[in-house]
Amino acid sequence: MPPSGFSQEAINGLLVFVRCAYQNTLERYRGQDLTEGSVLNESVRYLEGVVSRSVPLATDGTVS
Repeated sequence: MPPSGFSQEAINGLLVFVRCAYQNTLERYRGQDLTEGSVLNESVRYLEGVVSRSVPLATDGTVS
């Protein structure tokens, strides 16, 4: 039994789960640019869109 107290079978099951999770992630994002800069720029564009859509609702058009 490994020092962690978990059985070897349990540890092997966890390793299979982690491998499958990585493989699914690789397949899902294949061909996409996941560099830090790209993800940050996409997040900024999303947040700017949220703000531009919600500010007129919050201010009821009182701010130009």
